Amino acid sequence: MRRASVLVGGLACAAAFAAHAAPSEAACIATFNWRTYTYTGMQNNVPGVKIGAELPERAKLPSCNDTIVNGYVPPVTYSDLPVAQIEGVPPSIALAAGTSQVYVNQGTFPILKSHPLHGRIAAIAWPDITGPSCQIKGPAKIDATGLSVNGVRIVVNAKTKVELQRHGTAFIPPGTVIRVGGSECGTRFDQKVVEARRIARG
Repeated sequence: MRRASVLVGGLACAAAFAAHAAPSEAACIATFNWRTYTYTGMQNNVPGVKIGAELPERAKLPSCNDTIVNGYVPPVTYSDLPVAQIEGVPPSIALAAGTSQVYVNQGTFPILKSHPLHGRIAAIAWPDITGPSCQIKGPAKIDATGLSVNGVRIVVNAKTKVELQRHGTAFIPPGTVIRVGGSECGTRFDQKVVEARRIARG
């Protein structure tokens, strides 16, 4: 049986939140911004995860603008959201909001064994991608639905080698020029998708 791929940061989970979002926005996804990073909500009450102290710097929570009136989409506004550190996890990797929900930086990858939350956050299956191998290079765009390069969605699986590292795990800052070697490159849900074999600095 062919191994399952996992979408970076949990697009399948996020898509459920975004089902009724305005076409130009992903504001209804469970997401927030903290410093320069984008985090997406993954799970509540994750076994083995302990919520630590609230951080002095609050996150920015986007409004959920899912109502379009006469073609007009209201602009996204932001409100402050208290967030807390997760014990043993650097805040640039993951944070907690509320009393129990874990949010993961979309530039990190819990599917990899090096991630501090590996094995504690459920993997999210991505449909099989079939197609030829390919190469893609460009600045990393990291948003509420994951990682993309030049409009192409990048999928990471457990065997993907990510050469950019921070805090002992794969870490891709937004805007970093990267080179992606794809083992399978195709289209899913009308979007170009690359299953990454290797991601390196461009």
